[in-house]
Amino acid sequence: MRLTRKQAEELGAQAKERRRKREGFGQAQQGVGGNRRMKILVVEDEPGVRAYTTGTLANAGYEVESASDGDEAGESLAEVRGSCHPSY
Repeated sequence: MRLTRKQAEELGAQAKERRRKREGFGQAQQGVGGNRRMKILVVEDEPGVRAYTTGTLANAGYEVESASDGDEAGESLAEVRGSCHPSY
């Protein structure tokens, strides 16, 4: 999947807006049919890779947010301190 820089930036902006509206990275969320699903924060500086990874995980049923760098990820994680389990 190849995205133009503009498309990748638009996807990144959309993900950032969704992240502002949500809380609870790393916490199980109630899914369809009562199943619990995990929220994942993808941190990737390459817009195309970030968009592809985010889309793939979302299609697999995960609730996904993204950040373009460590500072952005840190802001997101600070909101839910103690309730997430980072994996590298």
